[in-house]
Amino acid sequence: MAGPFTEEQLKAAARNAVNAGDFASAKRLIEAAKAAGSSRAPIRAAMQGLTFGLSDEATAALTNPLAATGAAFGSESMGKGYYDRLAQERQMLADYSRDYPIESAAAELTGAALPAIAATYFSGGTAAPAAAAQTAPLLARIAAAAPRLAAQGALYGGIYGAGTAEGGISQRMLGAGTGAAGGAIAGPIAGAATYPLMAGASAVADTARRLVGNRGGKVVEAELQRLAESTGLSADEIVARIASGEIMAENQTLQMSVRAMMAKGGPGETMVREKFNTRPPQTRAEAMTAIQDYLSTTGDENVLRGVRMTQDEAKQAESEAYNRIFAGGGTPVTDDVRLALSDTFARIPSAAKELAAYTRADTKTNPFFVVRDDGAVIFTRDPTTKEAEIARRFLKAKQDEAFRAGSPWGEVYKQAEKSVRGALDVSVPELAATRANWANIATARDAFETGQQIFSRSADEVEILVNDLLRKGTAGQAQLDALRNGAMDALRAKSRGAGGTNLMATLTNPERKESAILRALLPPDAYDDVAQKMRIAAQSQEARGNIIKGPSTALVQEAGKRAGTDINAGDLAGVLGANPIAALQLGMKLAKAAAPGLNDRQRTQILRVLLSEDPNIVRRALVDEGGMMAFKKAVDALASGARTGAIGAAAAGGAMAAGNVARQNGVQ
Repeated sequence: MAGPFTEEQLKAAARNAVNAGDFASAKRLIEAAKAAGSSRAPIRAAMQGLTFGLSDEATAALTNPLAATGAAFGSESMGKGYYDRLAQERQMLADYSRDYPIESAAAELTGAALPAIAATYFSGGTAAPAAAAQTAPLLARIAAAAPRLAAQGALYGGIYGAGTAEGGISQRMLGAGTGAAGGAIAGPIAGAATYPLMAGASAVADTARRLVGNRGGKVVEAELQRLAESTGLSADEIVARIASGEIMAENQTLQMSVRAMMAKGGPGETMVREKFNTRPPQTRAEAMTAIQDYLSTTGDENVLRGVRMTQDEAKQAESEAYNRIFAGGGTPVTDDVRLALSDTFARIPSAAKELAAYTRADTKTNPFFVVRDDGAVIFTRDPTTKEAEIARRFLKAKQDEAFRAGSPWGEVYKQAEKSVRGALDVSVPELAATRANWANIATARDAFETGQQIFSRSADEVEILVNDLLRKGTAGQAQLDALRNGAMDALRAKSRGAGGTNLMATLTNPERKESAILRALLPPDAYDDVAQKMRIAAQSQEARGNIIKGPSTALVQEAGKRAGTDINAGDLAGVLGANPIAALQLGMKLAKAAAPGLNDRQRTQILRVLLSEDPNIVRRALVDEGGMMAFKKAVDALASGARTGAIGAAAAGGAMAAGNVARQNGVQ
């Protein structure tokens, strides 16, 4: 015969040889059939494990689909081919298990490990047994994982037991029960035995990652990762916020964690208190500087001083301009000015009398006119531009006085002043310019004073006022600048007064009118920049209030817990001297110092990151660089997959053992 031939073909040929009396050929054919069966038997056994004991039934169904359909509907005659092939497959598996028990079990258990490994990888590691906290002792860690390992083993063992059971539904349910029981026992045992595989691989990867990435200790790293994840922000988002001026400790989610670490006392408490004693005033000052950069035009931190200096300089400049115009008393007025003055005195004789009296009292000189008894005004000489300007200012003062008193003479004086001013402005143009500048100084002063009281007004009123000034263009800009200077002076007063520490919270609260007023005063393109700094300052102050609340019971309790835990030379000397009491005291101190939780050094490392204003420090703590995290994950995945596969194989073995015990006792 030419090969290769299947085991069935070789057996059929052997039978034919026996019938023909060719026993020598029959013997060779039987040996060849055994060899062919043995070569495929490990594959059959492995497939049996891989399919949770269902490969024999699957093979019988695939080779006889019609018969398998008949068997599914309960027809023994139609399903005969399926049952015959199933019996052959099971017999081959039984023969291989009998002749090669070790190889058979190894192949089947190896196959059983593959589904568990696949589940680990396709679930992203979620199928792997969950480990307990990394800081727990080894035995406690294994004990904590035992229930999960038992459940996983029971799942694999139950499926395997159902697949390898023979008979109907009841037999398979019984097989599932015994398999689950065996797997539940074998799972934790395999998990404990293979724990060093996963822990060792993870430790090696951790060590490499810290050497290359310059990372912190494992406990510190884990705690920082936990705190960062609790904020709901990605590492990049956290780093971006640090770059914008925040610190992690001020995040609302983390504030109580920071307080809890501070409450442990020691260096960590000192760090937190120092940070929050200096940072809120610092961020508040930065926010005030940002506001002042947009509101104040004086260039002086003390806005009031800057405004007064500016006004004094402007007044000095205008006084010098007046002195230049009126040098030597000024030039004689034009006929138009003379006529305007004459008409005014004729219309308001009382004004002429008052002006004459004022001139004599103020300048100790006689005026350029006299008033006769009948009221007529006679010019004794030509007035100068200075005398005409003095007369105009006198008329303006009378106008204002009348208007304040509600007198109808206000309008009469207004028209008279306007007439004299118009004639003077035409004859002496530089006088008009100087007068306008002087008026601007007065207007700016009024606007500044309005700004100082701006936060007592409604937000709507301020918005209308600012918009009116903006519509005036260049003419309104000086007033707007003065208004903003006044508002800045008011903010400085508020920041130094009662409640000044809460000013930024007020200015960032959209429900407060102060916030709306500030938004109206600031240039539109400046608000976002200022608002960011105000928000940071408000957040910093709020964090201080939540974290630093003065002496607390927790601090006192922790101080008491820490008392007596330091080990000194006397303790060691007593132990070396074989003093049993000293040994007992040292043991108690060691136990107390080794209690679960972060130690001073670890808390300090964590707080150094949480309190840092350097985005690079925070990034190095939260973001792994150089691909070492990917390396660690790959190592962990390989180790976890291998471990889970071993647990799956052990569960199958436990199911097999439980099934054998059940059959020996007639249960299955």
